[in-house]
Amino acid sequence: MSLEVRVEQLSRMYAGSFGLKSLSFKAPPGSFLTLLGPSGCGKTTTLRCLAGLARPDTGAVWFGDRQVNGPGVFVPPERRDLGMVFQSYALWPHMTVLDNIAYGLRSRREAKASIGERVRRTAERLGIEQYLERYPAQLSGGQQQRVALARSLVYEPDLLLLDEPLSNLDARLRQQMLEEFTDMQRRLGVTTIYVTHDQEEALVMSTQVLLLDRGDLVQAAPPQELFDHPRNRFAAEFMGEANFFAGTVAEQGDSRMVVRTGVDGLNIVAPPLPVRRGADVTVMVRPHRINVRRQSDDLPNAWPATVRHSTFSGGVTAIDLDLFGQPLRATALDGIAAGEKVWVSVDPQNVVILDA
Repeated sequence: MSLEVRVEQLSRMYAGSFGLKSLSFKAPPGSFLTLLGPSGCGKTTTLRCLAGLARPDTGAVWFGDRQVNGPGVFVPPERRDLGMVFQSYALWPHMTVLDNIAYGLRSRREAKASIGERVRRTAERLGIEQYLERYPAQLSGGQQQRVALARSLVYEPDLLLLDEPLSNLDARLRQQMLEEFTDMQRRLGVTTIYVTHDQEEALVMSTQVLLLDRGDLVQAAPPQELFDHPRNRFAAEFMGEANFFAGTVAEQGDSRMVVRTGVDGLNIVAPPLPVRRGADVTVMVRPHRINVRRQSDDLPNAWPATVRHSTFSGGVTAIDLDLFGQPLRATALDGIAAGEKVWVSVDPQNVVILDA
């Protein structure tokens, strides 16, 4: 059975500086919430406060209707009934897989018959039942990762905390584990809070992403919304490659607005927003939203450009262009050679307006 996690005004200080500033959020029952951001943003601090491994200076945390942090309230980690997987996996090298998974249950003095049944049931769920008599050194990185996950799930916790568990895996295995994690979490329905600095992991697995920077919450949104409609330039750049143009709102109407950039000939049509005429703004367009063609387009946002460089990267070609003397990054399915004259266009609905 999963539960709601509620965090209110959580703050934590280190040497007189805020590691976390008045963070508030909710993780609904069964959700997969990711804490995302660069090193030092506060994501691991948040996870440690949830786990009871660190005490917040202010704020409160509830697991369902049970308060575990707050003024005069601190429930120790062993009484929070949660599972946690660390970056290092922290497996006992001298114990078999079975004993590693069963360790916590034995520490709780669970019945022997119950321990064996729960270990085997959890191992079967994660596809590691054939490794129960092996030692960690006899397993691959992916298998060790599954053992660490099984050790956390064998309690049948209502909450699972994951601290960058995929960072030690190679690219191919990491992709496989991304898919397995997502399928497992949806199947079990356990509320999951996941820490990572990798935007791909956040986009693939999450139902909700909290983007943090220097202890502040920058934006909380579903993955697609965070990628397509970032709140500011930091969010836009952190979530993936983007093109930016500084400009001024030149026209504002019911169906569109026009931004005049500082580049001659480059006026960009965007959806109307409550922004005054004359306001300074930043225009953002993701590379995959840009169409590259050899023929001209009779569209609102269509301009001639020259290909500077193109790089094939397995199914997609990354294209660097010269647009009125400004660099522009786009992608295409077909190879386009350096020096070619092309037309680039972007649907106004795919233009994002940010504060200057």
